[in-house]
Amino acid sequence: MAKSLFIPLAMAVVFAMLTSYFLSRTLFPRWSAISLPTKSLEGRPAAVTDRLDEQRVERGFERLREAYGRALQSALHHRRVFILAFAGVA
Repeated sequence: MAKSLFIPLAMAVVFAMLTSYFLSRTLFPRWSAISLPTKSLEGRPAAVTDRLDEQRVERGFERLREAYGRALQSALHHRRVFILAFAGVA
């Protein structure tokens, strides 16, 4: 009984892993090379819009980092409330 269940499962896992490996070595690198913006020889973005997008992403990450820092400070300042709320959710 176990043989009839686990052999197809093992084969499915092996085929999925092989397909994943094949795609990661062939299709996805080429797709990335086509779809991602190219960089110039100096390492700078090729277009001004790429640089603006980069700056917008950096500002977003900075805001996220600051919000996380404020939330962490608040959680540390109100430890008992945080622990009780976390225990209640968990």
